[in-house]
Amino acid sequence: MMRKLIFTVFAVLAVCIFLSACGPLKKVTDADGPVRVACIADTAGINDRGFNQMAYEASSDYCKINSLPFTYYVLEKNTLYSKRSLADAAVASGYNVVIFTGNNFSDCAAESSKKYPDVKFIGIDIDYEVLGEGGGMLMVTAS
Repeated sequence: MMRKLIFTVFAVLAVCIFLSACGPLKKVTDADGPVRVACIADTAGINDRGFNQMAYEASSDYCKINSLPFTYYVLEKNTLYSKRSLADAAVASGYNVVIFTGNNFSDCAAESSKKYPDVKFIGIDIDYEVLGEGGGMLMVTAS
């Protein structure tokens, strides 16, 4: 239990540090426009008391504090096609920071980070081996 709590605290800290590097909406823009954050949760939803809930709450709270646009998506089917569809939908809707929750997003995260090089991806407990070279992601992993 203590180990999970410590991991969760460090994971939230890592997400906050990454997002705080983006700064407030008034100052930060890139070629694609203002910073917009999307969180993609797996089929357990955002109230699972795990990676999904932690990522959702941390990113949602950060965005509220800094007046950044935020949305979340919940995976309905645990298929690569469904994961790709949500990642594509987030990017198509203008979200340029996308958070993946859990290692079952490893393949999708690897593909998405290469497909959308201008989008920043955060992977919570993503398998580094799957990303290989060229995976432009910040990863928060548990040991």
